[in-house]
Amino acid sequence: MRRVQARWDKYGYSWWAIKEKASGVIVGAACLQHLANVENAPLEIGWRLVPEQNGKGYATEAAKAIINFASEQTGATYLVAVADPENIPSQRVMQRLGMTYKAIEQHYDVSCVVYELSIRGAD
Repeated sequence: MRRVQARWDKYGYSWWAIKEKASGVIVGAACLQHLANVENAPLEIGWRLVPEQNGKGYATEAAKAIINFASEQTGATYLVAVADPENIPSQRVMQRLGMTYKAIEQHYDVSCVVYELSIRGAD
């Protein structure tokens, strides 16, 4: 928890809770952070849901909000997302967000599928 707060203090972003609108119950979390928590690495968007909340659109909705935040608040023009290569639902979320497959790379000490997104700046 302290690392998350430290990132909020330093960067102005980190992890957010994902809440169900009607009940306010936390159904997961989503993040904007430097990939593998390495400063100067690309910004990564990510999400984790309570398993029974999968498939309800929470990850897609949260990730869209974080993409907008990253663009508007940080000026980000490039984002990545990573997942276990067997996590097909997360890869489908990445595709729905308009992200494209980049490669299999090592992050967080494991092999990850990496998707990327270029964000057009407001002109």
